[in-house]
Amino acid sequence: MMQFYPPRRYDIVLTNNRSKSISLNLPMPGFVFLGCGNDYWIWAVLGKQFDPHSQLYHAPLPNVMPSGAICFGDSSLTPCSSQGIVQACSLFWSSPFSDHVVDGKSKSHRADVRNFLCELSNRKSKKYPIADLVPLSLGSVSSVINQIVER
Repeated sequence: MMQFYPPRRYDIVLTNNRSKSISLNLPMPGFVFLGCGNDYWIWAVLGKQFDPHSQLYHAPLPNVMPSGAICFGDSSLTPCSSQGIVQACSLFWSSPFSDHVVDGKSKSHRADVRNFLCELSNRKSKKYPIADLVPLSLGSVSSVINQIVER
């Protein structure tokens, strides 16, 4: 099951190594959110409308593996369904983003995307700077979805 979210602002919470947290409101690119079984993935995409042939980019967020697989920590998830994917997406955005898997998500801040997200919030940017997105070499949205569903 897949959902597309067009570019918009999100409220997120970042934590650092000392468990201090900071709340940010910032613009984000469009996202493709995919669920299959008990696993969920998220990727960034360009555009305001869904295009199955779109290039995939790393979601510019911590807690997302290089493949796009989401690390939910100790949270328990229900298997993917029309209700389950909505709950998983809500849990993803409402949970604090930790210092796990923070590298390789921003061209300008390769070591830690959290630094870029803080700068973006401080600049009060209206749109996410798409030039900072890091492309994935996994293929298009439709080809990656087919690979995951067929495994």
